[in-house]
Amino acid sequence: MSGEREDYCEQHKRTTQAYDQYRESAAKRGYNSKWRQSRAGYLPKHPLCAACLMQGRRTSDTVVDHIVPHKGGMNLFWDSSKWLPLYASCHGR
Repeated sequence: MSGEREDYCEQHKRTTQAYDQYRESAAKRGYNSKWRQSRAGYLPKHPLCAACLMQGRRTSDTVVDHIVPHKGGMNLFWDSSKWLPLYASCHGR
């Protein structure tokens, strides 16, 4: 993620910036070409945002979320039964 997010309040922007300063890069956290390939295979099989569906809306998903934070645990990271298709703004909430 680059720069500030327009949709965050000032407090959240500061908290996110402080957090991002100390965490590892996306690639070191597992978000690499293997992840992009897995994500690309998952989204067409799960084409709608789960959060929107719960509210009666049909919105295409754009993000694969880890339902259970993996915190660097690669077994949990790659467990697709713990993935959730979301629209980007739903993922950001």
